[in-house]
Amino acid sequence: MKKILTLLVLAAIGGAYVAGYWPEHEHRAAIQTQIEASAARLASAEAQLRLCQLEGRLLALIETVEDKNYGSAQTLASAFFDAVRAESARQPAAGTAALTVVLAERDRVTAGLAQADPDTEQLLRTALDALRGSLGQPRRPTPPAPSDPS
Repeated sequence: MKKILTLLVLAAIGGAYVAGYWPEHEHRAAIQTQIEASAARLASAEAQLRLCQLEGRLLALIETVEDKNYGSAQTLASAFFDAVRAESARQPAAGTAALTVVLAERDRVTAGLAQADPDTEQLLRTALDALRGSLGQPRRPTPPAPSDPS
């Protein structure tokens, strides 16, 4: 009789433990899943933020070129392209396509700024379109072709 009572007490203790443990375990697993999803969303948002910061730098560079301040534009361009290179190293392989397009224009932009070439602005706007495309923003509309007055 004592053995049966001892077994019943142990079974009751075991049942109480499982009854208290299992819901908490499930709750913890659900919270862990939420934390992992939040961490992934945070990483994505941080990547988007860095791309938006690059876009802001590029807009400042374009504005400087529009003002024909090519000396300052060279400094801004150097810092911008260095930041693009650093960001392309941080991005996953799928996210670097637009950054690769932007980096491909570095030499042409640098040469254009050194020669005070006003066509450099168009190269920068092409880079801006690539960045905006990677951010999911609409690209700037292409202006209509000039009509022939004859």
